[in-house]
Amino acid sequence: VVVILGVLLLIAVPAVTNIINSSKDNAFLSQAKLAVENVETYLSIASDSDKPADSCDIPITSIKLDRGSWDGYNGKVTVTKLSGANTDGKMYEVTITLSDGTRSVTDKTLKGITGVDATYAAATTPTANSCTFYK
Repeated sequence: VVVILGVLLLIAVPAVTNIINSSKDNAFLSQAKLAVENVETYLSIASDSDKPADSCDIPITSIKLDRGSWDGYNGKVTVTKLSGANTDGKMYEVTITLSDGTRSVTDKTLKGITGVDATYAAATTPTANSCTFYK
């Protein structure tokens, strides 16, 4: 009986750990998507005079949330004016650079999660102009 329980634990513990990690990854990506959609909404209703002429950064802690917080997150959302409309008819591209200390995402498709490296913290610091349309 003890041997059978030991074998079951050897199988169950890694499976449960994988499920927990997968849930954390999905929650992280959902938080990143929420930030991008939030900024895109503000951009869509902003007057042309408030939209950036080239690019601007919004610190992740400035992104408004209906619930929850950005505690433990580090990053920025970058809004870049395109030279012409893209295939979706958009004139601006919104990208995110986000980390929670364990996972990070830097692509605009929000599909890839990577581990955090030593240079990541510098990349998440806003460097462009602040976005005046996002208030």
